[in-house]
Amino acid sequence: ILGEKMSKEAEVSDRQRLIQEARMRKEARARGEVPEGEEEPEEEEEEEEDDNVYPKRYGKYLVLDHLTDGGMAKICIARYLGEEANKMVAIKMVQKKFSADPDFKQMFIDELKVSFGLQHPNIATTFDYGSINSRLYVSMEFIHGRDLDQITKRLNEQGKKWSIPAACYCISKAAEALHYAHTFKDNLSGECLKIVHRDISPHNIMLTYDGNPKLIDFGIASADPEEEKKEEDSSEEPELDENGEVVAGGSEATADEEEAPEEEEQAIKGKISYMAPEILEGKEVDGRYDLFALGLSLYEMLVGERVFLGETDIDTLRQIMLCQIERPSNKREDIPEYLDEIILKCLERDPVNRYANMEKFNRDLTKFLFKEYPDFNAADVGPFVSE
Repeated sequence: ILGEKMSKEAEVSDRQRLIQEARMRKEARARGEVPEGEEEPEEEEEEEEDDNVYPKRYGKYLVLDHLTDGGMAKICIARYLGEEANKMVAIKMVQKKFSADPDFKQMFIDELKVSFGLQHPNIATTFDYGSINSRLYVSMEFIHGRDLDQITKRLNEQGKKWSIPAACYCISKAAEALHYAHTFKDNLSGECLKIVHRDISPHNIMLTYDGNPKLIDFGIASADPEEEKKEEDSSEEPELDENGEVVAGGSEATADEEEAPEEEEQAIKGKISYMAPEILEGKEVDGRYDLFALGLSLYEMLVGERVFLGETDIDTLRQIMLCQIERPSNKREDIPEYLDEIILKCLERDPVNRYANMEKFNRDLTKFLFKEYPDFNAADVGPFVSE
């Protein structure tokens, strides 16, 4: 009995001592002092150091390595933790300063909701999105391959070009994916969402090592043409007339662009060359906007150079407004006249004169492909990635 009593008194004494030490540490921190036995916290340095160390845990993912940086986010390769531990994903992690902005956060989530339901063999799947450690993220299918821009540049360095059937096949599959997106219906309401990608370019069409094209980055996709028109009307892009001259207010818009944050500037670079004239005029865009960009991508793959590329962004915008496009066969002799006509119809300045939709364009393209190259097989595309 005496032993039990002494043991209880010792426990009470230890508890009182711990409470007293905790109170003293709390008072020391309130005075801005470091409690005895503790080191100065270095939260910011540790966070920065940890941000660049791999592998590391990120929610339900194990981030393995850093792939690339964008204007507002970085993309990493990761492995899913759980029952599907072998699933590899690409995670886009938005910078904290953007993630903390309520307007940006709402826009980010709204845009992802537009494309989250898309399930197509030629569209990279979006698995998950949310916020971890105060950073917005989106988890996507990891595509083992290269984008068409990388492949085209590598071919140019080697003095080679895409074969005509391989280029047409890649664009045909992209057209199938875009037609699916343009006609995609909400599963609950049955309403056609009329999703427009708005950022089609060779950079955003991946080709896997086994020769399967996949569209990526529906990041600025729009499912509301009326809202899109309002956004374009209030944008800061310079407005040009049909002669390619900057109209009143254009200089001020350009000045605003030059003062834009560096991250925003980087996000725009490389995309201007694939804009269609109607967006510069503030008009409503639909699926034919994507068609124009897809035509530019096919032209670039076949010829090895961009259709619109000036010394400055303003020069490029003027070229787009004028929309005076040379026949592809003038730059590459083995391009048949029928393919010339298909491409140039995609690139008509007035959307009314383009193909009415992606399906009609793809019908003509696949008809040309298998009529002119009956022995072509999808397996013939794979070597272009490995080269």
